[in-house]
Amino acid sequence: MLNKITIIGVGLIGGSLAKAIKATKLANIVCGYGRDQSRLEKAKKGNIIDELSTDMAEAIKDADIVVIATPVGTFKQILKEIEPFISDQVIITDVGSTKTNIIKIVNEVLAKKSKYFVPAHPIAGKEKSGFEVSVPDLYQSRLEKAKKGNIIDELSTDMAEAIKDADIVVIATPVGTFNQILKEIEPFISDQVIITDVGSTKTNIVKIVNEVLVKKSKCFVPAHPIAGKEKSGFEVSVPDLFEDKKVIITPLENNAPESTKIIHDMWSAVGADVDFMSPESHDELLGMTSHLPHMLAFSLVNYLVSQNPTASIYAGGGFKDFSRIASGDAVMWRDICLQNKDQIIDHINGYQATLSELKDAINSDNSEKLELLFTTAKNTRDSWVG
Repeated sequence: MLNKITIIGVGLIGGSLAKAIKATKLANIVCGYGRDQSRLEKAKKGNIIDELSTDMAEAIKDADIVVIATPVGTFKQILKEIEPFISDQVIITDVGSTKTNIIKIVNEVLAKKSKYFVPAHPIAGKEKSGFEVSVPDLYQSRLEKAKKGNIIDELSTDMAEAIKDADIVVIATPVGTFNQILKEIEPFISDQVIITDVGSTKTNIVKIVNEVLVKKSKCFVPAHPIAGKEKSGFEVSVPDLFEDKKVIITPLENNAPESTKIIHDMWSAVGADVDFMSPESHDELLGMTSHLPHMLAFSLVNYLVSQNPTASIYAGGGFKDFSRIASGDAVMWRDICLQNKDQIIDHINGYQATLSELKDAINSDNSEKLELLFTTAKNTRDSWVG
């Protein structure tokens, strides 16, 4: 993780990049620079940036990356302001839609320091400008599509509006986004609303909830439906996804019993079988039954590609069955690994021990041992699936 990224110009592109950096935890600090103090303060209040500055030296200080996200006509003046503060520790880049002239300006203004400038151009945008139409607005079309498909009744890209009059709020985003989302939700939480989630890790989520919501954490009832698909997005959603599937609720000590019951009843109403356990027990169990198998599937596919990129042509049903879950959402599984890393590493180590046992049996031509291992596994799985 980088320490600090400074964005010069917090408009549509700069604001969207800032929110994406914060959502993916690419840097500890996202600093916004501009000349309009009030707009920067509005961007900070909206959780688009962490810090603000109208002083170039202060904005660039300790930054790992500086992104120039202003109109290309301003580059020469901005580069002149930046130049005195450029050191070996910083990389300068841009989002400009022209490059030949920018490079010419960079070489003229920065001279030997031009080596620290890496030109870039994201081919993305909208007909409107300003941070007010940044990341949330980019999802407007998908929300409208979900509404048109009868998946939702109402839509909003405004958190206050979305939560207003809600009885239950379900956070169904990758676990790495929880800190940011809870910060956005917190001002609008009242005693009349219950917050819950569907995250695949619990110990770290509970920690974040307590840190961000503090006394309001009593309104958060952690839950995890053990159901899903290898594909993501509302396009593949189905109404019977949770029927006869387990849902684990890991109540907080300060949860009101009636709040826990409401979340229990919500999941029961959609056909799920609800169990209760501690966050720690949940992470230990899911680290073994869900997280480890996904790690194996990802590794198997990567191993196959590294050995022979065309081998998949000859892969049979067994490989396709085993590797199916490697089609899971990469961002979601990245966040799960980071949040439940201790349990996942422990189970990888344990699995490697069983793999070594199998390898030794093969290497020593121990047919009895091999048959025992395979028979035990077969009988166990057969008993699970009936």
